[in-house]
Amino acid sequence: MPSVRIGLIGFGTVGQAIVALNRPWRGVTFEIVRAVVRDLDRPRPVHLPLTTNPQDVLDDPTLDIIVEVAGGLDKPKEWIARALANGKAVVTANKEVMARHGADLLQQSQEWDTYLGFEASVAGGIPVVESLEHHLTTAPIQAIGGVLNGTSNFLLSSQQQGANLERAIREAQALGYAEANPASDLSGADAARKLTILCWLAFGVWLDVEAIPRTAIQDYPPAIWARLQEAGFTIRPWADATLDAHGAVSAFVAPIAVSRAHPAFNLVGPQNGVWVRSHAGTFWLQGPGAGGLATATSIWSDIRRSQVVRHPLAPVDIGPRVGRPTPPTHPYLVVAVDPDRAIPGERLGPGLSRTNELPAPQDGLWLFPLLA
Repeated sequence: MPSVRIGLIGFGTVGQAIVALNRPWRGVTFEIVRAVVRDLDRPRPVHLPLTTNPQDVLDDPTLDIIVEVAGGLDKPKEWIARALANGKAVVTANKEVMARHGADLLQQSQEWDTYLGFEASVAGGIPVVESLEHHLTTAPIQAIGGVLNGTSNFLLSSQQQGANLERAIREAQALGYAEANPASDLSGADAARKLTILCWLAFGVWLDVEAIPRTAIQDYPPAIWARLQEAGFTIRPWADATLDAHGAVSAFVAPIAVSRAHPAFNLVGPQNGVWVRSHAGTFWLQGPGAGGLATATSIWSDIRRSQVVRHPLAPVDIGPRVGRPTPPTHPYLVVAVDPDRAIPGERLGPGLSRTNELPAPQDGLWLFPLLA
């Protein structure tokens, strides 16, 4: 039985889940030989030969695949490039590296005739990269987006159930859904990186991730949740991109108001959902978006795929390197803490209205893009 030898860079929650899911596939066995860690003395429930030197796996001629799940930007980019140059297949969950340097790294994977898989960089365990490449893009895509950050969705779901934001963050960290510093989740930066990757897969353009407008998640007053619930709405962390007839992309990341009629309404906890509108219709992909096992599932799908194809996306059309999204246009839901307050727009209920014009900020008023 053929054996494939794997080196891990990163051995935290995801790395240990990768080891736990290891099993033979179609007559091939996988041997996880060594893992790169920051601290050799840290207790770990999974035992594996360890090193603190990435070169011990990157330059090991006996390894076939490098799996990068350490996170970060500059060093992981160097590790991925070096592994590709050494003729190794690379699988990564690093959405920051792929959003900023994906075009260059994919070009290198072609030049070195090696595999670069990044299914796990978007939407956790949902097979969205494979779906876009091999199925959904057979008809032109007009819009793509969804709930792309499981941590943010968990935090909003917890607030809806009565927790304040601080308590929700502590609970998410205890469950392994949030990092010690969840700033990129709260600010929308994490979702913007994933949206950048989706835009290239859907539209063939690399957006400038820093140019995507973002609105951070906040600690919403209980009265806001009450107004929304009475009218059949909730709040979800949404990332959205639309391609117009002239090839311009509008994009944003923000907490949005979702009506009960939309599938995202019932998307709770760390779940992710990816929404695609194309000439063939509207598609909705849903599944776990945070946690070690969900991410490890997508890692293993790429490991397996690397055994049957040389490139996950071949031929790779890199597309424009930088695109600045245009400002989004959408209606807003205006929510007032005081249900009797006069508010702009079409009144939908006590303390609630819809407007197509962005009102000026006012104390006691909350504004959310509206997804009906």
